[in-house]
Amino acid sequence: MSINEERINTGGWLAAAVLTIWEELLALKKELPPLDIEGDESLIRQCIEVSEQMLPCPIGKTAALHPVFQYLTSYSNSGSQYTFAPVRLSAEPNYPAADPQPNDSAGRIVAEMLDKMPAVRADEESINAVLRHIEDYASYVSCSDSEDGADISLYDHIRLRTAAATCLYAYLSDGNTPKDAADADSLLLCTWDMSGIQSFIYSISSAGALRSLRARSFMLDMLAEHLADELLAGCGLTRANLLYNGGGRCYFLLPNIPSAKAVLKHLDAAANDWLRKNFSGALYVAAASVPCSVSVLTGGKNMAAYNSLFSSLSGQVSARKLNKYTAEQLLELSGYDDGRECGVCGRSAVRTTKDGENRCKWCADMETLGRLLADDRLVVYTTETLDSKYLSIEVPALNGARWLVFAEEQPDVSIVRSYVKNLPSESCGSSHRIFSADYDYLHTAGAAEKQSGSLAVLRGDVDNLGMVFTCGLPDSHRSLVRTSALSRMLTVFFKYYLNDILLKAGMGNPLLRVVYSGGDDIFIMGKFEDILVAAIAVRNAFREYTCGALTISAGIGLFDTKYPIGAAAEETAMLEDDAKQLPTKDAVSLFTADSAHRYSWDVFQAQVLGEKKGVLESFFDNESTEQTRGASMLYRLLELMRGGRRHRLNIARFAYILARLEPPKSATDAYRRLYKEFSSSMYSFIQSDEHRRQLITAIYIYIYCKREKTNEKGE
Repeated sequence: MSINEERINTGGWLAAAVLTIWEELLALKKELPPLDIEGDESLIRQCIEVSEQMLPCPIGKTAALHPVFQYLTSYSNSGSQYTFAPVRLSAEPNYPAADPQPNDSAGRIVAEMLDKMPAVRADEESINAVLRHIEDYASYVSCSDSEDGADISLYDHIRLRTAAATCLYAYLSDGNTPKDAADADSLLLCTWDMSGIQSFIYSISSAGALRSLRARSFMLDMLAEHLADELLAGCGLTRANLLYNGGGRCYFLLPNIPSAKAVLKHLDAAANDWLRKNFSGALYVAAASVPCSVSVLTGGKNMAAYNSLFSSLSGQVSARKLNKYTAEQLLELSGYDDGRECGVCGRSAVRTTKDGENRCKWCADMETLGRLLADDRLVVYTTETLDSKYLSIEVPALNGARWLVFAEEQPDVSIVRSYVKNLPSESCGSSHRIFSADYDYLHTAGAAEKQSGSLAVLRGDVDNLGMVFTCGLPDSHRSLVRTSALSRMLTVFFKYYLNDILLKAGMGNPLLRVVYSGGDDIFIMGKFEDILVAAIAVRNAFREYTCGALTISAGIGLFDTKYPIGAAAEETAMLEDDAKQLPTKDAVSLFTADSAHRYSWDVFQAQVLGEKKGVLESFFDNESTEQTRGASMLYRLLELMRGGRRHRLNIARFAYILARLEPPKSATDAYRRLYKEFSSSMYSFIQSDEHRRQLITAIYIYIYCKREKTNEKGE
């Protein structure tokens, strides 16, 4: 029996979603025309009323949104109250400010949202379009100017209430008659966790496969989006019920009824069958669910029960990962796959030959997708049949086969749904919008393929994020709506705002490629100097966006362009771990994972780059300086500073080398003054162990940056 035969008629569910949205909008504009719906309107209105109990307050007078970050226990600037400017969601980051926003600003953006609202109908396409429209206009508008609602956006309020009311209606329509609908376990909180993402993306052994890295990351993002939409479609739900999707983890709110559980179980099995057959166990999806009530998801007095929901989900996911396969499936995985190894990923599978080199079909497809991603017109279609005209990849589905088709124009096959990236709601049409950190000026400039010498890698993630979600919000503010909003805002930063942050980092177009960014972590490759600037820009932007309540730590490695990217990723991950060993975290570690070049971000910016590297640049970058002699002298100074305990003797030698750098009497007075300032500063730096350590790091950075510029000029 197909899974669709187990589903009930979901027409009433969509009516519940539509009427919930309509009732929310009526709170903003009283003169909306009446809405004709099918279904039990009395029951729907009962569900809408109960769903409001999940939220701390009803929609009231809208105002500028207070960041949820300043309610975290890690927020230390309690003397300031920040608000976001009530503007449309766009690619340009919206940073909270301490200056209060005018009272009428939120009203104007809400009025514009209502005036331009698309048609509201009881079908999935219309409901999803309305939700996208509200997301664009109401992400930075609070649902109320009351204290309880100041940090809850109008969008999150409408989205979560719609999800809850729809599930309640499905539950009550399924023959359940609880005495108190709010306390009944009418809801199913679900999660999917995909493991193996990092190792899968970076399992590339060939040096010439850099282009496919971003493609692998994007493909996994698309697989997650596709599976989420398959689940929602199978349950007859809309994207309001997708609470979070990022970093390999999804959360859903489903009705606690047999048909929804059957869909979840069926798709879980289909997804893992597909992953096992295509990737031999390298990737795995662990699904988990727990029944819950509206009152528990409210948090507050039910905090113990609320926390136990997520503990239960985490425990189920861990148990699934420990028992992934049956005995039969393990035998299937252990079978020997004849054939030559793929020249990119190293797996033994059915081989194809491309350009005279061995490629498995997956790696060949990823190289093709890597080229397609450079086109902003790219649309991803989910189709029922294969379209050989375009790159088409078969993916798991509830019923029959589905393909993801990557094309600039609509293919001539039956289309189930489509996806566009980073577009405003009015430009999406009937497509789902996904946010994608796709900055890639390395590809645009052809720099990755042309660059000789070295390539830098940046890896970073948010510090203590697990603790933030489990206990970062005080009991008075811990609830599903705020947890969901916190996750969504982090996704917006790492998958949407990151593009603009990188574009504006430094001067011109930084030579960078975002390989992976999602959830709470980033992986970026590029020119070493641009990676340094980008790392600081991302950290400072994240600190400003989160009001200083959250921090990010990172590792920066430098590798030969022919060095295997998998090994580079692993070594940079070790640097990231080293950065997190600093007691306060909020740090960066470079070059070697032994704390030799580990600093807090503030020290790194001000003292390593600003002070020490600044002194080197002011002297050695002067046009009168003999560059060859300067570089050789710097290496000799490095040798002396790394001499350890022979401190006094090394200081004397250090002073001798500095004296040899003194310009001749024929030099200009300005240059002689530069030397005097340089030698005085350098001599001062080596008197302190910490300043000497910072100077060593600064010299390494200066030398690597100069070498990079020399290679660019072909000298």
